[in-house]
Amino acid sequence: MMWKRIASGVAMVALAAGLAGCSQATPAPAASSTFAAPASGISAGTPGVPSRAGLQFAVDRGDATSTALAWATAQGQWDTRSDAGPVASIKQAATVYGTDAFAAKWAAFEQGSGPGIEWYDALDADGWMKAEATQTRFGADPADTSSKAYRAVQVDRWITDDSGSMTSAGQQVWAVSLTRGTVLGQWEIEEATQQ
Repeated sequence: MMWKRIASGVAMVALAAGLAGCSQATPAPAASSTFAAPASGISAGTPGVPSRAGLQFAVDRGDATSTALAWATAQGQWDTRSDAGPVASIKQAATVYGTDAFAAKWAAFEQGSGPGIEWYDALDADGWMKAEATQTRFGADPADTSSKAYRAVQVDRWITDDSGSMTSAGQQVWAVSLTRGTVLGQWEIEEATQQ
């Protein structure tokens, strides 16, 4: 039943609430088999300005889980030096990992209530948002087919600065629907709803 809600189109409303600071505390990252981005990356906002958040990923686009984790990590991290705001990373991740319709929906999204307290906290620290995604479960997940897959993803986030200091920024949980795209049969994000 949880997966039927994914088509409801409430992702943007839930995201706005999440960006406004509605999160719960999480512990610092521990060694695990989670997907995490490398230290260097591309900028989601300002061309030519490298992002400290690490927006490049080693991802197997032929694997639905790898694609969902890469998208969730990319959308959850940003850099106050190179991005215009936290929505920049979501738009970039939707373009890289999403269907054309998913990317278009996020490209049209305008955050109306400001960037949120996490952005200002990171800005004060001249920092960035680090994210680490892991697969989780909502119960009995639907079985994959040759063209559809569903993943539940938890994203732990920390505000990080150049000294290495990390402050928990809570976590996000996403219900992600994937479809096999027409380009080389790669998995693409069709819809994502923040829980």
